[in-house]
Amino acid sequence: MLDFKNENSRNRKSELCLSELMIILLCIHLGDFKSFKSYYMFLIKYFKSEFPNLVSYTRIVELKNTCAVPLLLLLEVISASCDGESYIDSIYLAICHIKSEYIHIAFN
Repeated sequence: MLDFKNENSRNRKSELCLSELMIILLCIHLGDFKSFKSYYMFLIKYFKSEFPNLVSYTRIVELKNTCAVPLLLLLEVISASCDGESYIDSIYLAICHIKSEYIHIAFN
């Protein structure tokens, strides 16, 4: 992984290891959380013993970018063994109010 150093940043080593951070980012999708902050509060309340070196919310948001490439590689390896059948769930996502659906530029 490349380490880009900024003159103004301290570049301290994180107490949270890469595998713990990847587990945290993967498990957010298992729950019904509205935001990452609510998921982080859930982690602090119920899973503090499993993550003893859990960093602050602002620090974990900064660290999310550092594990993007390893997380992508992990997901690529996991999804590589496909048996040829795939299912796609299409859920209706409300993008804007229904009345402005025909006026909005993106729908043209």
